[in-house]
Amino acid sequence: MLADDVRAALAASEDRGAIAVRYETRACELRLEVLSGCGGEGSHYDYRSGVQEVTVVAGSARQLLKKLPLGTRAAAGQLEGAGLRADALIVGQLVLAPAPDLRRASLTGPDCARATHVVTRIDVGGFTLTSGPAARLSTPEPWFRTGMQLPSGVERLRLEGSPSRCAEAKASGERQALCAVPLRLGLTPLVD
Repeated sequence: MLADDVRAALAASEDRGAIAVRYETRACELRLEVLSGCGGEGSHYDYRSGVQEVTVVAGSARQLLKKLPLGTRAAAGQLEGAGLRADALIVGQLVLAPAPDLRRASLTGPDCARATHVVTRIDVGGFTLTSGPAARLSTPEPWFRTGMQLPSGVERLRLEGSPSRCAEAKASGERQALCAVPLRLGLTPLVD
């Protein structure tokens, strides 16, 4: 799962050609910054359908950071005595085409000196984030579904994307406006 600011920046940038990012590690923490002032012209993101359901359960902040290293710092603070569960339905990918020139000099904009990678794939769909006693979070069925009733004692912290529109995207193979939350990325390093 990606951090809120990263999801928003990706959604705002996908129609402007290749998306440049800064991806780095600081004190065992992974950081990803979408560089809105840097991009690659002459390419675009094509939608390809493909379905995958993902469930991640974490009983501690350490487990959460290990299983979902990006975008979980804020959620880790909500674990006080409870576990967290993330359920995502990936319905497709936005794939960068044509293959970009991965030299830093091929990018344009004032932030390009800070760029480390180009986003070559964005997995899209929807997700839900819940919190509760660890024993109640470990049921096998996915929780990002229309009409899903959560077990007692489990609280929904976040819902992004429409479960019904994602079910339509899953069935039809076509992109749906309310099921296009950026969930995971494929990154390719830039070369100088």
